[in-house]
Amino acid sequence: AILLQRKVDDLSAKTVSARKLQVGSRARAEKIRTFNFKDDRITDHRLKMSTSHIKGFMEGGPALDSFMEELRYLDLTERLQEIVNIGS
Repeated sequence: AILLQRKVDDLSAKTVSARKLQVGSRARAEKIRTFNFKDDRITDHRLKMSTSHIKGFMEGGPALDSFMEELRYLDLTERLQEIVNIGS
């Protein structure tokens, strides 16, 4: 049980360290989301996904829900990939 806990703690520390490095490397040029008011369009560059109706998005409408669902899926996928990579 102690060895397992050490392994889990080590894996957790590596994951936290990797995330800190990723967050710290965010350059200004790395676009996350663009709001194009002229064309009434929002583009999330991480998801490669666009939607229209900025006002509805900002008020928490279905477009925001759709982006959030996709971001949760992306986050889960990245976390699982980290576990697979660190565990290897």
